[in-house]
Amino acid sequence: MAQVALSLTLMIASGLLVRSYNRLQGVDAGFPVQGLLLAEVQLPAFKYQTAEELEAVWFEVLDQVRTIPGVTAVGAIDQPPIRSGGTYNTVWPTGREPATSAERAQLGAQRRAVTAGYFEAMEIPIVNGRAFQASDRVGGPPVTILSRTMAGRLFPNENPVGQFVVVWGTDMEVVGIAEDVREFGPGSEYDSVFYLPISVLTADRMQLMVRASGDPMALGSVLREAVWAVDRDTPVTNLQTMEARISGSLAQPRFRMMLVALFSVVALILSSMGLYGVLAYFVRQRTRELGIRMALGAKPTDLMTLVLRRGMILVGLGVGVGLVGGTICTVATRSLMFDSPPVDLLTFGGTSLTLVGVALVACLVPAFRAVRLEPQEVLRVE
Repeated sequence: MAQVALSLTLMIASGLLVRSYNRLQGVDAGFPVQGLLLAEVQLPAFKYQTAEELEAVWFEVLDQVRTIPGVTAVGAIDQPPIRSGGTYNTVWPTGREPATSAERAQLGAQRRAVTAGYFEAMEIPIVNGRAFQASDRVGGPPVTILSRTMAGRLFPNENPVGQFVVVWGTDMEVVGIAEDVREFGPGSEYDSVFYLPISVLTADRMQLMVRASGDPMALGSVLREAVWAVDRDTPVTNLQTMEARISGSLAQPRFRMMLVALFSVVALILSSMGLYGVLAYFVRQRTRELGIRMALGAKPTDLMTLVLRRGMILVGLGVGVGLVGGTICTVATRSLMFDSPPVDLLTFGGTSLTLVGVALVACLVPAFRAVRLEPQEVLRVE
């Protein structure tokens, strides 16, 4: 009974982790992940030192990459989505500076520097206003784009487009509102994000985001050649698809799921062997009684019912204790689950039926052995 209870508890935990992992895989990241290639590009800092030089070379790199056959869109960002950390800055609407440090702390948001074409390459919808354009150049008016979550927080009852926000002490016009993206992986919440064009925040290291019509990894060597056509001293590293990046972010929950699943399978096997051993011993111990019953006219189905009842009573008690253990396990592991209901009836019911089915098979072997007893041989031995 203890083996059955422990086995069911582990099976419930495994089932909860499997369903949680499947929900994670099905979460919308905020953009299509298929056909998207990432490549880290580091411009040589000793060559490009002014903002104008950096901006010009980035636009030239993007123009070269767009000429690659199979590339449908390309952009660049300093910190791509699905990451473990980020850069926070405090942002507030112009004329509404927070009065206290506590209020200022609540206005933190993730900062991202992007090029024109980034939102098109990522296929992140611009729900209001416009995306960054090639005309947003160094020396022009400072502009920014807010995520939907950030826009709703800063301008809850207003149209944010055309408003101004303060970033680093500078007033910047909000020219667009972008759809939310899960910046820190499928299991993360939508965060407040504001995007700056490289005319405002130039960087010598960026991640190219290349949208391809075919296999994105097939563009690796051609992509390097396109970047080297602009500057041969520019390294292109860390090529990976967005699907691989997301898969890597799920490595930890995947490991937990596989580990608990392995334990639950071992526990299920041990509990089945234990049930078989207990019932085999029961049949051997009561061989004389079973022989007498058959001699007095008991039917084979009666003996089989007797043995199965013995085994299934143990299974029933074990399942009852296991369901209690599974409920406790659900509460204890709530922090490891994603979007998990208080009680997952499908997992509880499915694992219980699976365990009962396996246990029934383990009970049938001793039951068939009892049916095959010959009364004459049993009584002759006695």
